[in-house]
Amino acid sequence: MLLNRWASVLCLVGNGHSDCTHKNIAFLKLFPLVLGVWMWGDSLANKRILFITDNDSVVHGINHQTSKNKEELHLLRQQVLT
Repeated sequence: MLLNRWASVLCLVGNGHSDCTHKNIAFLKLFPLVLGVWMWGDSLANKRILFITDNDSVVHGINHQTSKNKEELHLLRQQVLT
């Protein structure tokens, strides 16, 4: 249910309409992690952060800072730069 809400927000922000058939699940699961780092980045500075996710693609992307999906790669870069 919560993931569906995130998908709705992402689609409205991303392209102005509610068609989310082009978003992959890794992107949708990575978005809240990156958003949290962006929102609370100042208070997280110089601290260890443990991300817990059940998506292997997200785990691989965070650990290796790369992805084959361009949207996911963009989010990973935003996370590293924050």
